[in-house]
Amino acid sequence: MDSDDDFMTDASSADDFLDTQGSEDESLGEEFGDEFDGGFSQDKDLLGNTKKPYEVDFRVLSPEDIDREQSQQVNEVSQILGLPPESSSILLRFGRWNREKLIESYMDHPEETLEEAGLGTNFDGTPKTEVVPGFMCDICCEDGDDLETYAMRCGHRFCVGCYRHYLAQKIREEGEAARIECPGDGCHMIVDSKSLSLLVTDDLKERYQTLLMRTYVDDKENLKWCPAPNCEYAIDCPVKQRDLNRIVPTVQCACKHFFCFGCTLNDHLPSPCTLVKMWLKKCEDDSETANWISANTKECPKCHSTIEKNGGCNHMTCRKCKHEFCWMCMGLWSEHGTSWYNCNRYEEKSGSEARSAQAKSRASLERYLHYYNRYANHEQSAKLDKDLYLKTEKKMTSLQSQSGLSWIEVQFLDTASQALQQCRQTLKWTYAFAYYLARNNLTEIFEDNQKDLELAVESLSEMFEKPVPELANLKVDILDKTAYCNKRRVILLSDTAQKLKQGVWSFNVEWYEALPSNYGLGRNMLAGAFAGIMEHAVMYPVDLLKTRMQVIHPTTGGLYTGLTNAVSTIYRIEGWRTLWKGVSSVIVGAGPAHAVYFGTYEVVKEMAGGNVDDGHHPLAAAASGAAATIASDALMNPFDVIKQRMQVHGSVHKSLLECARSVYRAEGLHAFYVSYPTTLCMTVPFTATQFVAYESISKVMNPSQEYDPFTHCIAGGLAGAFAAGLTTPLDVVKTLLQTRGLAQNEEIRSAKGLFNAAAIIKRQFGWRGFLRGARPRIISTMPSTAICWTSYEMAKAYFKRQE
Repeated sequence: MDSDDDFMTDASSADDFLDTQGSEDESLGEEFGDEFDGGFSQDKDLLGNTKKPYEVDFRVLSPEDIDREQSQQVNEVSQILGLPPESSSILLRFGRWNREKLIESYMDHPEETLEEAGLGTNFDGTPKTEVVPGFMCDICCEDGDDLETYAMRCGHRFCVGCYRHYLAQKIREEGEAARIECPGDGCHMIVDSKSLSLLVTDDLKERYQTLLMRTYVDDKENLKWCPAPNCEYAIDCPVKQRDLNRIVPTVQCACKHFFCFGCTLNDHLPSPCTLVKMWLKKCEDDSETANWISANTKECPKCHSTIEKNGGCNHMTCRKCKHEFCWMCMGLWSEHGTSWYNCNRYEEKSGSEARSAQAKSRASLERYLHYYNRYANHEQSAKLDKDLYLKTEKKMTSLQSQSGLSWIEVQFLDTASQALQQCRQTLKWTYAFAYYLARNNLTEIFEDNQKDLELAVESLSEMFEKPVPELANLKVDILDKTAYCNKRRVILLSDTAQKLKQGVWSFNVEWYEALPSNYGLGRNMLAGAFAGIMEHAVMYPVDLLKTRMQVIHPTTGGLYTGLTNAVSTIYRIEGWRTLWKGVSSVIVGAGPAHAVYFGTYEVVKEMAGGNVDDGHHPLAAAASGAAATIASDALMNPFDVIKQRMQVHGSVHKSLLECARSVYRAEGLHAFYVSYPTTLCMTVPFTATQFVAYESISKVMNPSQEYDPFTHCIAGGLAGAFAAGLTTPLDVVKTLLQTRGLAQNEEIRSAKGLFNAAAIIKRQFGWRGFLRGARPRIISTMPSTAICWTSYEMAKAYFKRQE
């Protein structure tokens, strides 16, 4: 649960009021689908007993339930593996209560599994304290004749006093229970429950069991503690972390506290957890100063620093970059001539770009304030309604005495108060949801539902505030309006949740692409390395065919009439293993190079604003791709040279190291980078084109920006094919320069660089020479980029799920 503490902020003091809602006589079902309705009984009464799209299955577990489940799993594993229950419990905690995976691991490697879990293989004997003559404790150096000692199966013996002190410190001060190791130096054997019961006091045993219970809940993805203060219940919900962009799993504890199972924040339907965290962060950063900034400041046209005008003069000098400009038109001050202090150049071109940027910035701020003010208004109204609710019981008593109604007959006020609280909570979060929602026809339906609920809530709130003598006459109206509010809330939540599950909402933030701020460069690089190795290893044979067909003046055995002829000739004469010759160079080089490639891409894209409100901008994608390829090619180019030297027909090189030494001795270090400028001339436009195409195709195919392997595969393949076709001529030049040392033609052997190599191709083969190997290049690039992007996005999605 520690991982969720960062988000346990008091987002709204009014949220706490929802804890008191719900019928007092609800019965908690023991299994999913039982009578317990999770606190949504009002909703079910309104639209039938069918499960609503925004409802999820869950169970509330008491401490006794948790203890019973633990014992049941321990006993089952103990019977299957034939181990003592205390050893089985240690194994299960070691395997984070994944029973199937643990049993499989034990069956395959029993001794290794036991050692890793901290058990060892000796299960003989019952734990007991002993007096050992002549023994001296290694901790306290006591050696009395009646010194009571204890040793686990590992044989490390210490006096009982030191053992008790060690265990007490671990349990009471460090809060450890599941993995308390033997105090012996370097020993990793785990202290089991029988040993601990023999050594510690009863209060420590109770604390130990409580800690074990917390560990059990924390280790299981489907269990979470109720975040309400002093609550001992846990919630069992089958919703997975990867589903939180499609589901808002709101649950209700037995203590009546409503909260989101995904992030443990108070109920925030209909907004998904990702949007809620982003919204709260934005509110924390922006809300207090946004109004003042909007009214009193402008940005420097050059460095965009925020500047406050604190005098009457329109001649502004930025303190940061010293840029001089006019406050009125944002244009250069030097162009104002004799019109200083009386600017009439508002439409002049010199300041139009700055004014445009300023207007866009202010418009963005105004849009945020529109939604924030309404969000804050419902939060404040909920607080006022809460104060009103605290007086409801008194109002109900007064109404009962003044109107002659019974206590049951005045309960409509309590029902109305609860409906107001719940509906305001929903309305509050609809504005956070709407802020990130991209405008389309579906948005209008959402806003209509939002408007209907808001009007109904304000009408009910107005009735609720009427003087006590009028409330009796308004009973029917209040009941009707309460039912209508609840009905509109169900309609709003159902429609929003259904579209969220179906993935039809489009958002102005790419919550899958924009990984969390703590995601880290290292994980992007790991994802990139995985993608690079997968791409090059799988598509290597096709790449070899492309290289052979692009070689100018190959050996006699390397002459092919087409792609099919090349495959059959190589298979018939050289054998199928030749198709993999030199693959070690890309396996060794592609991992680090692609780690740099995708790491640089994500960093530059973030710096270029590619993950913010308007999504991926083509220029941001192009700039990110160009920077990525410059960085990665510097690392990959030598491996690419080695690869192609080993791929060509007649190559005598047998291994990566032997080829590298041979090239270095014959041609020097320069040979590894002679094609680098050409490579950049080819890969920079290739990558920029590919990234722009990939981001554009992905956005069209997958507007919700969720992880979708099919989209990543198709978008990657199409983008790669398009970019490969455009850059084939440069790839032919690059191949000539990288394989020149093996060429039989003297002119090719002496090729010096990009333009010289291009001139040789033009002179010897004409313009068609620049299209050599175009078919295999496109055929190889299309699946390779599909594999690369799919692998990369899969690794990103995996790391995202680990957050």
